[in-house]
Amino acid sequence: MKTTELKEITRILKRGGVIIFPTETVYGIGADSFIKKGIRKIYEIKRRDRKKPLTLHLSDPSHIYKFGEVNSVAKIIIENFLPGPITIILPKKRNIP
Repeated sequence: MKTTELKEITRILKRGGVIIFPTETVYGIGADSFIKKGIRKIYEIKRRDRKKPLTLHLSDPSHIYKFGEVNSVAKIIIENFLPGPITIILPKKRNIP
């Protein structure tokens, strides 16, 4: 991906916009997880109940510990299967919106 494209994506996300991006298994709809405007847009686009959580895509498995409460079983999965096409469902940490 070109630097100009990355800058445009960053600009969109920082203004509360959404993007479509490929993952290892499906296409995802993404927003900056700390900008409420973008999160609201995802719920609207997907017509998703706002009580249901969204998936958080992280660039590095070590980032999981910053966002989720990781128990011993999850830690084994993280250490043995990531990076890779897997979703791990964890309770969020209290400081995460």
